[in-house]
Amino acid sequence: MGRRVRRSRCRGPPRCPAARRRGRRARGPRRARGRRRGQRRARGRDRRAARVGRARRRRPCRTRRRASGATRRRDRARRGRLENPGRRWETGQVSTTVPQATLAAIVARFAPGGTAIPLAPDASTRTFLRLEAEGRRRGVAVLDPDGGAAARRRMRAAAELLHGIDVRVPQLLDEDDELGVLVFEDLGDRLLADALETMDAQERLAAYRAAGRIAARIARLGTRRVAGAHALARPVLDRERLRTELAQFAVQDVAGRRGLADAGLMRELGAVLDWIADRAAALPRELAHRDFHARNLLVLSDGTLGVLDFQDCLAAPRFYDLASLVRDPYVEPAEPLERAATDGWKDEGGVPTHGEDPAFAIVALQRDLKAIGTYAYQQRVMRRAAFAQAIPRAERLAMRAVAALSAGDRAALEDVFVRIGFPRL
Repeated sequence: MGRRVRRSRCRGPPRCPAARRRGRRARGPRRARGRRRGQRRARGRDRRAARVGRARRRRPCRTRRRASGATRRRDRARRGRLENPGRRWETGQVSTTVPQATLAAIVARFAPGGTAIPLAPDASTRTFLRLEAEGRRRGVAVLDPDGGAAARRRMRAAAELLHGIDVRVPQLLDEDDELGVLVFEDLGDRLLADALETMDAQERLAAYRAAGRIAARIARLGTRRVAGAHALARPVLDRERLRTELAQFAVQDVAGRRGLADAGLMRELGAVLDWIADRAAALPRELAHRDFHARNLLVLSDGTLGVLDFQDCLAAPRFYDLASLVRDPYVEPAEPLERAATDGWKDEGGVPTHGEDPAFAIVALQRDLKAIGTYAYQQRVMRRAAFAQAIPRAERLAMRAVAALSAGDRAALEDVFVRIGFPRL
């Protein structure tokens, strides 16, 4: 009887370290057979790697493969979430990234015996749940696991500040730090982007004029309130952050979605993006909602406008919210709506409008390129194909902003963007 050999639990191929140690401990013919089998496998891997032109890569053992599978499942879960916003979810049936026990606790805490209905997250990574019980709405629960307690503090501070300057945002009804949830007033579902289709011409003009006034109020009155140690005073949308947003356009759209790999073109594009970030960062900063467009504005029952998605308020280059509103790729407002919005901006005491200040074109261009990068990311990484529909509109708006620049700047930027694939105006 030969000596019994202890074997490692790992059953990976011979290139796995645990398998190599097992082979060294084996005895007699079994060791020789295992060594020859491992050599044949190694030669086969080398030949396959050479055929496809890749360097030979170490194959992980089964334990590592299981971890990789868990990572893939987690990433798929992040992407999927709330793709059916109209479906009703009973307690214990919600399929989101939030743990099931947390969801059950949220419903039990804020809507006992009720239900939670996922709301479309748009481009946000947050989770939104409409809470209903006894036939009526109890509020909208907002969860931001990635942001944590700091994100909840900013959201509370933004809601308080905007209420203080008469901007209609949902009121904070309740919260639970243990569950990591804030519950806000439910202002309804009628987004301005959807309501435009049923409004008459005068109603559309009035809505955009009101939106322009709200944007100017945030810039004029909000800026005064965030001075000093206010929770929204930092961070600011400075040169580094502006350039980071533009980098997403280069990575996700130009290199990723379009697949362009021309090194010379990418260097030229990098110089253009540096120039845009430098020019935008040199402008005075004012408080901005930062995502102020028709899909974040609600038409309320009394005809006024409510504002959603306000938690990312910070100081940004002048005209930031006005550019978001009138150069909105989701709806691409017509010229009369642009004029109505800028008239509302002036009514509220905003600085000269985009037709009177060439700096507006720089801010609008940065916003449009950032939007294209976001849409490409949502399409490619988050698997939300609907965002790709807005990219052609954003390209047209970006080229409109380029056309408003001085002749020398316009020629250089237009050449780069046309070579990328933007339409020539």
